[in-house]
Formats: sequence, C-alpha cells, structure tokens
Amino acid sequence: VLAGAKPVKVHKQFHHDGAKIEADAALLQQAWSNIFTNALQAMDGKDKELRLGSRVEDGQVVLSAQDNGPGLPAEIMPRLFEPFFTTKPQGTGLGLTIAYTLTEANGGRLQAAPPEGRGARFVMRFPLNREANS
Repeated sequence: VLAGAKPVKVHKQFHHDGAKIEADAALLQQAWSNIFTNALQAMDGKDKELRLGSRVEDGQVVLSAQDNGPGLPAEIMPRLFEPFFTTKPQGTGLGLTIAYTLTEANGGRLQAAPPEGRGARFVMRFPLNREANS
C-alpha cells in the first residue's frame, strides 16, 4: 500500500480450485506488486476498488486484477509493455515492462484485457502444472 493512500476495497473471486502452476513465487510477487502499484496510482476518488480473480480455462490458470480507475486509452495499448513508456509525470516506464518480463520468464503471458466495467484490467495466464495437479 502506498503511504498516505486512501483505503482500497478488495473483491476476491478465486475459482482455480487448487490448480497449481510452476513458477518462482518471488518473481511473480514482484510482477503483481508492479501491477498493484500502477492500479493504486491510477485510482482516484474515495471509492477505490480492486478486483482479483482466478480460474482454470483451456488448460491454463488465469489470474486477473482490475482497478476502478480511468482505464487505459486505446492509443497507448500497443506501447503498454515497452521499456520507458509512461503516461505518468514521475513514472519510469519500467513497472509493466518488468511485470511482463517476469511473467514470461515463468512460462506465462501478461496481457491488458478489456475491463469488466470501468478501469484497467491485467491478466496473467500460465499453463497448468500437470504433475502437481494430478
């Protein structure tokens, strides 16, 4: 949580039924930390909400996070994961690039997805670890 930030209401919908992936937990924690930091910085107003979800779909574990900020303009979508691209006055443009790289390094894929309502939504997809799930 950012110092001095207003509280955030977190909604959790986890439906992965104990499915497992093979990944480095510390690296994925850093990737999610970057996504959450962006979400917290983007949300304005007093009713900040973050929706977290998981599910199994087509042999993959799908993890998602959506904020209720202003969302992502369509024109920046192609550059979203480029190093040093930022729309923030004080941003480095590395947060999403690092999250993308860490996700890929763990066999996953990070995407910006259409939000369900207002905000920005990011989705990570990982192949199921067949051995751990049998």
